[in-house]
This record gives sequence, C-alpha cells and structure tokens, in this order.
Amino acid sequence: MSSEVFRAIDGLKLPAEHRALLRPGESESDSHENVHHLPRFFYEVASWQEAHEVRLAPHFKLAELMTVDCREAEPLLREFPHYVPCAIILLARFLEDFRREVDAPIFVSANGGYRRLLTRSAAPKAFMPGVQLRIFTESATPFSMTQNQ
Repeated sequence: MSSEVFRAIDGLKLPAEHRALLRPGESESDSHENVHHLPRFFYEVASWQEAHEVRLAPHFKLAELMTVDCREAEPLLREFPHYVPCAIILLARFLEDFRREVDAPIFVSANGGYRRLLTRSAAPKAFMPGVQLRIFTESATPFSMTQNQ
C-alpha cells in the first residue's frame, strides 16, 4: 500500500453528517460493562475503483474488506469518499496470516463493518463496536468469528 493512495483523516474533523454516523473516538459499554472505543482515525477512499486497486496484503484488496451487506446509513453506503478505520491494515495482516495457516484461499463477508448507530431508538447492542466475519475456504466451509473491539 502506498502513502500516495490514502489520506489519513482525523474523524473529529469530518463533516457533521459523517461524524454523527461514524461517532469517531466515542466510547460505548457492552452488557458486561467493558468499554469499547470507536475508531477515531480513518483513511479516505475516493472511489470503488481506488478500493479495487489498493492491495492491503498479498491476497486482500481494500474493496474486499470494505464491502458490507446490510444496514449502512445511506451516506456511508452510496456516497464517496468513504472513510475506513485505519485499523483495516491490521485486519488485512491478520487475515493474511490466517490464510497462510489454513493454506487455502479464504473469502470474507463482513456484516455491517463495525456496527454503527442507525437510530437512537435502537437497542444498545445494535450500536456496539464489533465486527462479524464469515470466512470461507475454497471448499466453502465457513469459519465464523465475532469480535467486539
């Protein structure tokens, strides 16, 4: 990945609409009173073309890790630029290590990125930071894991 491609953004300096949706640097407590911090710093992604061109790890392009399949707020889903947490680079590294360990190609389905607040009336669980990944090998055997961040 080249520093020429990404521009790091302090989420606190994003436009108000994006700050309200991404909630950079905010804290939330889960049902066990563990405090979790939402990402504050993001990379700005200008287009889907850019996302498909940027390789984060030998077997993972940015587009594979920022595609979501449900419940994104309209501005975050349809409009560019997109903002992805800087930690996406770590996720790519860990997935690359996992791929090496299982010695097979894997496919990632991310369900909603980290859970974002859709409405204040949503149950607290609906907007806790976390990521749910379904990872498939070539044989299509799923390996699922849920990780609260």
